[in-house]
Amino acid sequence: MPTGKQRRSKRDPELSRRLDEVHNVMKVRRDEAERREAAMMDAVQVYLRAAGSIRRCTGVHDQRVSELRKRIEQLESEHEAEVARWLGQQAGAVAEIRDLGESDDSIGELLELTNKQVRQLMASARASDRAANNPKLRDRGRLPGLAQEPGRPEAQREPQVMPNADESDGQSLA
Repeated sequence: MPTGKQRRSKRDPELSRRLDEVHNVMKVRRDEAERREAAMMDAVQVYLRAAGSIRRCTGVHDQRVSELRKRIEQLESEHEAEVARWLGQQAGAVAEIRDLGESDDSIGELLELTNKQVRQLMASARASDRAANNPKLRDRGRLPGLAQEPGRPEAQREPQVMPNADESDGQSLA
């Protein structure tokens, strides 16, 4: 047998085993950290997608609410114009009845109105007549209490007569 240097293992078997254990523990920790990082990134992506969806949904909601508010305003102004037109007709009818010689009391009794309501309608009719006869207002197209129906050039009476505050809700001006 040749005599030469005896080959020694580079590592002690116990040291080697312990290093392998530490290596395995570190690998498990790294794998777990990578899984946590991947799960965290997935959660962050879900959160950011949800935040973007909330922004889009809120934008659509705000736009729809704005459109509905505009539509409500339009409907309210159309309603007010229609009510004003009918009130103008009521005022004109009361004025015509009065011109036929009826008293405020008889008009109120006939139409189931209070004297105050009759006076309000008469005042409204007079204001509409004055405005219709005022060339400055007529030329500017600003006749208070008057409105024009689409397709009709002549102005119609439309006073803003409010019902008597102390009357019952069931009583009407008609």
